[in-house]
Order: sequence, then structure tokens, then C-alpha cells
Amino acid sequence: YYHIFTLTESVETEVSRALNISVIMATQDVDWVEHTSVMDTDTAKREFKKYLMDEMELNNNYEKFDDDGKFLYQLIIENSDIHKSPAKYEGDGQIQMSTVTLKNILPAKFKVPFKASSNNIRTDD
Repeated sequence: YYHIFTLTESVETEVSRALNISVIMATQDVDWVEHTSVMDTDTAKREFKKYLMDEMELNNNYEKFDDDGKFLYQLIIENSDIHKSPAKYEGDGQIQMSTVTLKNILPAKFKVPFKASSNNIRTDD
């Protein structure tokens, strides 16, 4: 169970980081200066996918394999909610992973739910 917990926590952290970076990259400098929370939703979606591919090293199906080509997990994004203003990007779904231990108890592949979000609320100081 420790493997399931640590993998789930790791993937959720990376997805949260991807959402945070995508919101930051999609917010223009003028909006930061003016303390407004507005972002380009197309840029945010593009940056999110870029992070999943480049940093998390997922393939086009959002699958992760180890160096030997063994399947580790697949990120299944079921819902994505994005707002231009105030800037907000949320996603939820499931992490499908292979059974490492307890193969007699767990199926060969099983899914664990995840939910992550990023908000960019700017207010005047």
C-alpha cells in the first residue's frame, strides 16, 4: 500500500505543479502589475500539456514507463475546468497503475482518484 500511496502523492504533486505553472505562464505581465487575475486559457491548456509531456515524461496517452519500458502508470484526466477570470484551472480523474505487490488481492491494473487545482487571485496590497 505504501507504493500506491507514494505514487499517488507524487503524481498529484506533479499535476498541481503543472496547473500552477500553466496559470502563471498564461497570465500576462500587465495583469500581474495591475493586480488582476486574468489568463489566456488556450495558453494555460498548452502549458499544462507541455509540462505533462516534458517534465513528467508522459507519452501522448499520458502513460509513464520506466527506463526498461515497463508500464508505471497512466494519468486519466476525466474533467478539466478552466476560468479566464479569476484565473483558475482544475482537473480531476484517475491514476491507473500496475500492481507491484499483493498481486493475489489486487487486479493487474487498478485506478486511484485524484483532484488538483490552481487559483490565481490577485488583490491590491
